[in-house]
Amino acid sequence: MVVSDDDVGDNARFTLTLQSEDERVHRWFRVEPTSGQGRTPVVIRVNDNTDLDYDAGLRSARLAIIASIQDADGEMQQVASSGVKINILDSNDNSPIFNETSYSFTIPEDLQPGSLIANVSATDKDSGEFGKITYSLRGFGMDKFGTNLKHGNLYLLGSVPPLHGSVSVYVRVGVSGNQRPVFRGSPYNVSIPENLPPDSPVVAVRATDPDGPDNQVEYRIGTGADNFYINNTWLG
Repeated sequence: MVVSDDDVGDNARFTLTLQSEDERVHRWFRVEPTSGQGRTPVVIRVNDNTDLDYDAGLRSARLAIIASIQDADGEMQQVASSGVKINILDSNDNSPIFNETSYSFTIPEDLQPGSLIANVSATDKDSGEFGKITYSLRGFGMDKFGTNLKHGNLYLLGSVPPLHGSVSVYVRVGVSGNQRPVFRGSPYNVSIPENLPPDSPVVAVRATDPDGPDNQVEYRIGTGADNFYINNTWLG
């Protein structure tokens, strides 16, 4: 906008002010510059947007720019005015707000997946597209819980207590007995008199088992020795 005064010199000087029936307009807007001379471009700037809220029902603001000059007595006289209507457009200037800063819920451990846990939603003071809210979950355990993209709320998606069992298993390694017994001092050479009485001891033999002391060694005499016998286990 341009304000012009066809006078010359100091006679072309004027001051500019805003006027409105709504006192808030003087806080919301200001005119620049506040004085001019001759042909002067003028702009209206936002001074303070407090309460300048479309969502509170404010759709427009009306004001007038007043041009005044100083008369011979030094008094300011209004010589021109121009009405201005400022339309207020909506913007996405409000964040969604929940009723509580945090929520706490208790659910049974056998609650079925897909069940509704609680109604949780937010409100947005913005209108139209700016007032639409999209919900999502973040944080630990979100794999077991879900929400509705448009309506919010909290749902159980998966079983909360994992069902499992456990048992202790012990394995003991036993001896397989795959080693042959070994005689000590083998071969044995023994001489006896021909008149040795029956049941007389002839020689003591002993074998050991490499598989360990728990494996018992049994003894027997091979064929062709019918006149002799042996204890089948070591007793010493």
